[in-house]
Amino acid sequence: MKLTTAFLFASSITLAACGSKSSGGSTMAAGPTCDGAAANLSAEMNSQSGGDMGADGIAKVSSLISQACTEDGWSSEAVKCFAESQGEALQGCESMLTPEAKDSLGERMAKMMGSEGGMEGGDDGMGEDDGMGDEGGGEDY
Repeated sequence: MKLTTAFLFASSITLAACGSKSSGGSTMAAGPTCDGAAANLSAEMNSQSGGDMGADGIAKVSSLISQACTEDGWSSEAVKCFAESQGEALQGCESMLTPEAKDSLGERMAKMMGSEGGMEGGDDGMGEDDGMGDEGGGEDY
């Protein structure tokens, strides 16, 4: 699975706004969720990788992103951005994550990809100091 974390952040998600019941018993509409953001980002990553992730790979990446989003408390703005953006517009969503959330997601992805023979050398392909710990230029995949 050849991916860059650029797509994680371009693909690169937040706590979801939850619907609640009013005293009248009706349910208010919920906003985008971490699961929705993760699904959109994973699908976009798969598209950018030429569709070679496979259903199992997409599910693993989506689960990892959703977990990071939930556990790291991504903002509702970031969740919405990741859930609704497509293509290069996803890159702008990364700026909505805290440095800690970026690092956490990067570490999770590196660990997963390392265990599956993905990226080598810690370079996420973003080509800049993006807080991912690679601190060097990279090539796009």
